[in-house]
Amino acid sequence: TRDMLEATEPDVVFIALHGSFGEDGTIQAICEELQVAYTGSDVTASRLGLQKVASRLRFEEAGLRVPCWRVIDPQDPGALQEAIEQVGLPAVVKPTNQGSSIGVSIVTEPRELARAVHAAARYDTHILVEAYIRGRELTVGILDREALPLVEICPKTQQFFDYTAKYTPGQTEYLVPASLSGPLTRRVQEAGLRAHDAIGCRHFSRVDVILDQAGEPVILEVNTIPGLTATSLLPKAAACAGMAYEELCERLVLMALSQKEEPLVHMIEKAVGSRQ
Repeated sequence: TRDMLEATEPDVVFIALHGSFGEDGTIQAICEELQVAYTGSDVTASRLGLQKVASRLRFEEAGLRVPCWRVIDPQDPGALQEAIEQVGLPAVVKPTNQGSSIGVSIVTEPRELARAVHAAARYDTHILVEAYIRGRELTVGILDREALPLVEICPKTQQFFDYTAKYTPGQTEYLVPASLSGPLTRRVQEAGLRAHDAIGCRHFSRVDVILDQAGEPVILEVNTIPGLTATSLLPKAAACAGMAYEELCERLVLMALSQKEEPLVHMIEKAVGSRQ
C-alpha cells in the first residue's frame, strides 16, 4: 500500500476499509507519513474507535451513559463469574477490538457462557462483558459535526444487529428517520455528537445507540469508518437529509482536502503576521 501511494501520488485517499489496517489507524498513519490527504478520522481517533475499552472510558469521562461493563481474561473462570454477577443477565460478550459484531453473543443463561467466551476469544485475548440493554436500536450519523436524521434498526429474526443481520439482504428493516418525538430525537443526536467528539473523530462517523426503556440514550460504540455503500446506514441518513450518495462522497473528499490545506494556511498567516 505504501509503495502504491508513493507511485500514484494521489491528491486524496478515500478510506472505506473495515477492521484491521483500515479502522485501526494503520492506513491513516501511512497517509500521514507520506503527507497525503485522507478521509475520516486521524490515527488516534481511529484506534480509539476500534478499542472498545479505551473508547468506553472516553464516553464515561464525557458524561455519556454506557452499559455496565467489565473486561476479563477468558482463561480466568473466576473473573467471568464475577463479571456476570456485576453486570447481570442477559449480558453481551464480545471481543474488545473487533467491528461488524464479529464474535459477539448475547447470553441469557449461565450454561451459554462457555460458548460465548469461546466465540469472543477467537478474536481477542481479552473480552468485554456488558449488560444487555433492552430498548430501540438507533444509529446517529455525524457529518462535519452535524447529526443527521436518526436511523432505527429493526432486525427481523436476530436479538440484535449482528453480522448476519448487517450483511444478509432482507434480514433487517431500517426506519429513516426513526419515529421519535422532536425533543427525543435531538437528545439522541446530541449524545451521538458528544460521543463523536469524545474520541476526537473528524469529518464523519456513525454512533450506535440503544434508547433504553426509560427513553435515555446509551452509547454502544463509534464507527469511525461506517459502511459507505449506497445502501449503508450513513448514506441512508444523508439521503433522508436531502444529500445524494455522490454528493456525500464528494463532501468527504473536500473535507479531507481542506484538512490538508489548513496547516499551510496557518503557516502563511503566521509568516505574514510576523512581518507586520
